[in-house]
Amino acid sequence: MKKTRLAPAYFKTTRVKAGYTVERWIYWNNERQANREQERVSLGNLSQLVFEIEQGKSTPEKSKRLLKEFCECVAFGETIPGKILAFLRAAFLRIVDKRLSTDKALGLVHFKKGVPVNPDTEEKDTIAAAEVLRRRLSGDSFEDAIAAVREELERGDTQVREARRKYKNNALILLRLERGGACVPWSNQEIARLTKFYKNDPSFIPPGKSPN
Repeated sequence: MKKTRLAPAYFKTTRVKAGYTVERWIYWNNERQANREQERVSLGNLSQLVFEIEQGKSTPEKSKRLLKEFCECVAFGETIPGKILAFLRAAFLRIVDKRLSTDKALGLVHFKKGVPVNPDTEEKDTIAAAEVLRRRLSGDSFEDAIAAVREELERGDTQVREARRKYKNNALILLRLERGGACVPWSNQEIARLTKFYKNDPSFIPPGKSPN
């Protein structure tokens, strides 16, 4: 590893923070960089770690290793690998949706009820659920909407139904974001249909209504 080289004029006994001399600080920094190189997790191992955690086949120790790698990347000002960001995004979504505790979402504890969801699968299922909701708002029956989305996205019937069941709240959030970004208001008919679709969801608030 290439070490920091400074001109002799810099090697004075000038005190720096924490009481270090310049020479001691340079030695400590070089040692820190060397340790980072030794402990760095390769991209291949990162992919394997994420896969095992998502499939519920990992251990808390491996999950901690993945989180430590994230912290090290931040501490050293390094680019955070996309695999880590995708994993954290999916974990945070599960926490926000209150489907898993923080420890379970991050794979820090073992649990029996289900396994963490692959972020790619979760995104596809959310899109499928949003398309079902979009068609329902346009007037399609539930069965017609399922059939249309199944053909459009080339997904199985069971897959589309399960995606709609699990991610119907994500679907509504996605459509709300789309409408807000495009400045497209909800019609009275659409609001009435949403109210009917989500009547059993205590967290549902019709568009245009205040949470209070």
